[in-house]
Amino acid sequence: MRQVFTSPRLENVEAVAGLLRAEGIEVRITNDRSYRGQRRSHFSYREDEEAPSPKPAVWIVNADEQPRARQLLRDAGLLDSSRDGTSSYLPLSALNDPAASAQEKKAKRKVRIRLGLLVVILVAIGFTIFGTRTPSPAVPAVAAAKPAPPPADIIPQSAEELSVYRVDMPTALAKRLVEETLATRKPAQACIAIDGRNPSPAFLQSLAAGNATLSASTACVDGATRISVSDYMTDGSGSGKATVQVDDDAARSLAVERDGTAWRILDAR
Repeated sequence: MRQVFTSPRLENVEAVAGLLRAEGIEVRITNDRSYRGQRRSHFSYREDEEAPSPKPAVWIVNADEQPRARQLLRDAGLLDSSRDGTSSYLPLSALNDPAASAQEKKAKRKVRIRLGLLVVILVAIGFTIFGTRTPSPAVPAVAAAKPAPPPADIIPQSAEELSVYRVDMPTALAKRLVEETLATRKPAQACIAIDGRNPSPAFLQSLAAGNATLSASTACVDGATRISVSDYMTDGSGSGKATVQVDDDAARSLAVERDGTAWRILDAR
């Protein structure tokens, strides 16, 4: 499993999990029970140093779905473009072990105690040295600045630089590529394949085909022009390359880019 989101608020984590489940991505939420008592009016961003609790997190069950999940969160404004290294490939059982966190808190407490004792010693020495001197005019003490409170909103996580990977052909992009080919070739009959599979009847009906008769690739008749679009390669930024092949001609690799809900064809090779 791979962690894709974490937040001190369980409501945020459950909302992100619901968003991913709505897109058909299998997810799991960890560390949710310990945070249920802090929801609504009892919620606080200040962690109890004496009894720290791990933050709720959303994990992707299937690694193959991680790129699509990250793209959905990036589109929703919940992920940045670089990664701070907070995610983990550890199994779920390892994530529930608080031993390392407890040791770290214990070490921090020891350091704070030592620093406190050092400050007390330095203050005592200062009083001893300067107490025998003639007192100088009093200088107003500068009030110590209060630490800034933690932010109350969802903080977008950093996301690692993703390499180019293959994803299913977006419906809008497939429609744009097929219509471009139909407009260029102007066939009387054409059969369509998307990623090697038959398109849905609704997809065929939505195409601006002119006078051409369209059918799925498995129902192709003799003499019909075969149009295949496949292999959409992207880094998740909304741009990439797609392959278009007509009949037995050499396949073309087209650079494409998403512009809102529409797609543009940049060049062909």
